[in-house]
Parts: sequence; C-alpha cells; structure tokens
Amino acid sequence: MLLGIGMGNFVVELVGDRKGVIYALCIFAPPVMALWVIVKYRKWIFKYVLWVLRRKGLLQIVNEK
Repeated sequence: MLLGIGMGNFVVELVGDRKGVIYALCIFAPPVMALWVIVKYRKWIFKYVLWVLRRKGLLQIVNEK
C-alpha cells in the first residue's frame, strides 16, 4: 500500500497538472505490482498452493517406487 502511495506522489510530481495521465497510470499500477510480486515470489507461491491442496485433500501424491 505504501508503495502505491509513494508511486502516486512520484507520478504527480512527474506529470504536474495533467490529471488524465495520473488516472491512466493508477489503472495500470495494481496489475503491474501484482505481476511483479508473482514473478518475485513464484516459487514460494507454488509451494503454498501445493501445501493448501494437500491439506484440503485435493492433491494426492502417488508413490511410484
């Protein structure tokens, strides 16, 4: 959340009084931040999803040995 506020202030300083650009950038900010978080923590997210599926019994691991 702080990243979004800081980025918003940076954009306001960058473009000045052109409000249309600010609103357009605010629309694209959440998806860009979400993609950044997913890319950065993709291994952890994958492990967490597997853990949740195992816990709920939706994922069964077959031992092929």
